Amino acid sequence: LTAGQSPRAIVLDSNLRIPVDAALFNQSHLEPWIITAADSPSKNKERIREPGAKIFEINRAANGKLDIEHLLKLLAIEGIRVLMVEGGQQVITDFLYRKSVNEILVTITPTICSGLNAIESGVDLTKDMFRISGKAEFGSDLVIRLCRRGLDAD
Repeated sequence: LTAGQSPRAIVLDSNLRIPVDAALFNQSHLEPWIITAADSPSKNKERIREPGAKIFEINRAANGKLDIEHLLKLLAIEGIRVLMVEGGQQVITDFLYRKSVNEILVTITPTICSGLNAIESGVDLTKDMFRISGKAEFGSDLVIRLCRRGLDAD
């Protein structure tokens, strides 16, 4: 644990499938925000509000996913200027595709597991977009910090 205020959990859930007994409803002094699509099932909205979540509705993008640009504008209006995005392939790809990412922390662990690629194919990432700006070891894990070129001293 580190000193300071815990961050607010913001969950992207286009169809409000999160279970009401999810741990995030009890982890912080700040109510979690659930970002959903405007057309998500209304019965699910009430179910999610009961354990103490605040629900925000945003548009879907042309591809049917939540509109990340709309999300970022909403969060800016709410005073959120810095995000830590922890997500799966679709969420990470959406942020990278829109060039909304200034820094990436990559954790390399010696555990062998299977899964999806970190990002979807077709995203135009070049080796010149980010540079390694730091690394640290935490036990057997290696964390590498990548910063978008041009945002800090190269």
